Amino acid sequence: MRIKSKIIISKMTGCMAVFLTFFLTGVIFLYNYSHLFFLLRLGVMFLGAVCGYYICLNKKKCRNIFIISLAFVCSWICCFVTQNVPNSSLVDLIYTLFYIGISIVMLFNIRHLKICSLIMSLIVMLYILYKLFIGVHFTNILTATSQNYISVLILFFLLLYYSSCYEANDTFFVFPSYLFFVCCLMVQGRSGIVLSAIFSIVITFFKIKNIENKLFRKFLKVIIVVFLVFMVFYLFSTIKRLKGDLNGTYLARFTNKGTVDSARIVIWKDYFANNFASLNNFLFSSETVLIREDGNLHNSFFMCYAGYGFFMFVFMMSLIIYAVFCGIKKKNYFMVFLFITLLLRALTDKIFFQGYCEVFLYYYIFYFIINRSNRIKKGKNDANNRILLYLYNSISNNNSNCDGV
Repeated sequence: MRIKSKIIISKMTGCMAVFLTFFLTGVIFLYNYSHLFFLLRLGVMFLGAVCGYYICLNKKKCRNIFIISLAFVCSWICCFVTQNVPNSSLVDLIYTLFYIGISIVMLFNIRHLKICSLIMSLIVMLYILYKLFIGVHFTNILTATSQNYISVLILFFLLLYYSSCYEANDTFFVFPSYLFFVCCLMVQGRSGIVLSAIFSIVITFFKIKNIENKLFRKFLKVIIVVFLVFMVFYLFSTIKRLKGDLNGTYLARFTNKGTVDSARIVIWKDYFANNFASLNNFLFSSETVLIREDGNLHNSFFMCYAGYGFFMFVFMMSLIIYAVFCGIKKKNYFMVFLFITLLLRALTDKIFFQGYCEVFLYYYIFYFIINRSNRIKKGKNDANNRILLYLYNSISNNNSNCDGV
């Protein structure tokens, strides 16, 4: 009984730690890039990780999470101790341990964060729109990094909101996804514009799917398809009218830099050219600071290679693919969509493997692989089943009383 009460306290404390971690992340990137907030966030993450590992050790169903976490950390320690991976550091090991622990807490408590995650995501997006409205240039909105991470920061909070709604088996709002698209359009991030457009469309279709009236559901689908076709034709006609010159519009960066980022491709080519220069570089990666001064390869998967070496890179990629396969096999399409959205955004920027979205990577991997879902089941069928079970138990008790007489 004492262990159960300790687990409940750990869940409550861990849930608060997760909320504060997300809240402080928003404060750091939008308001103040100071060491004080970093230390507070690190302390909160430590508290959440301790709660997560405690829950993991005291629940039999969760021991396989601990085994996977232990295998991952031990493999990383082997690379770190041998000092063969030039891009590794003790700080990365600490963050990895913290993110895994927090992801375990989210696995059991994410449904309780539905309201606060909605509020946080709306505050972040409205704050960005307010900054743009008062004349702040989009390159100066984030205090910690470039404008490319504006879409990542918004996605960071929206993934928490939609995942918590799904686990709570509750209805969700579509308009945050539309605000996401508007913000990405106004800050002119190419990957953010494309991804947020797809994200808002798919979220809308999932919302329509939950409508009980089939006729109304089909009508809405037709309306949306017609609207999308109209928007595509309007976009192409606008581009044709402007003769491909989109300067002065929100799509200006597509004209200036193209749909394919040549700068990122050059970085990737140089990095892999160095990796293939020797066997040691191939197995343990070359130094990323030789490519860029900050060591950022602008690809989360390549950062996995750079930080953990070739064998760990293959292990993590296999784990991600297997997790997606497990989700599809269980027909958990909504959560799979959220996970794939995260993976697609990771193709052009560093958001995990030394990035703050890493907590979602472990959360979705654990969620799909161990098939752990705390989703609340409710509805007419469940209510009817409870009534039938109650009637059956009542009849059984009456029959037993009659037999005793």
